[in-house]
Amino acid sequence: MSGRPKQRVFQYNENGKFLKYWDCKNDFRKEYFPADIGIRPLFTEGDIMVMEDNTIASISRIGRVGVKAFLKRYRSPYVDRKWLHGTFDNKKVVAYNLDNEKIAEFKDWDFACKLMNISRNTLNSRIRNGSTHGRDGLKIALED
Repeated sequence: MSGRPKQRVFQYNENGKFLKYWDCKNDFRKEYFPADIGIRPLFTEGDIMVMEDNTIASISRIGRVGVKAFLKRYRSPYVDRKWLHGTFDNKKVVAYNLDNEKIAEFKDWDFACKLMNISRNTLNSRIRNGSTHGRDGLKIALED
């Protein structure tokens, strides 16, 4: 058979307990969206979805820790609802002033975006240009 390999979908409950998996996204779509005739574009906003029955579906094995981290971001008022997922790389976002003194530290990209009132794209470009300060006098970088 030609084409891309099938991508499994894993389902967890709210506590992170593994429930079951589907062999492909199409089987998952037929189970949760039976009225769809065409192909529903699943997982376009991220790798994780919250279903109507309060279960979590993911295209990767995130486990209990990943489910809890996702739900923490999903339910947080500080996370931008457009993205819903956040960054799971465990790197902190740090802001420095003009004297290169650390003035703020955020444990997540989404928290940094919301509290500094900048977009995710702006934050990404400022991290890539980490050696310069922005117009606001802040230098933003990632820290392990």
